[in-house]
Formats: sequence, structure tokens, C-alpha cells
Amino acid sequence: MVCNKFNQLTKHDHIFEYINILIFERVNPLTSWSRNKEVFNFLKRCRECNNSEALYSQKM
Repeated sequence: MVCNKFNQLTKHDHIFEYINILIFERVNPLTSWSRNKEVFNFLKRCRECNNSEALYSQKM
């Protein structure tokens, strides 16, 4: 039950808006856009939720 609730919370837009994408080893926002589908989808969701780091790195 706790795992289900936690899983639901991690999909909330607020998380993607404020998450620090630079803390993830696999995510280099300048080079990861096209290398890995999971990373691409993660960064895309961050952009859609107006994550400032993801939006900034997309403009570079």
C-alpha cells in the first residue's frame, strides 16, 4: 500500500517541475536528449511541467 501511494506521488507534475535533473548520473541534459528513450521521456516530462533546468538546457 505504501509503495502504491509512493508510486502515484512520483508521477505528480509538481515533482517533475522542481526535481533537480543534474543530480542524476545518467542525465546530462546537454547530451542525453537523443541517447536513451527513458532519459528523453524523463526530460520531456520535466519540460512539460516547466522544470527550469530542463527548459534552460533545451535552449542551449
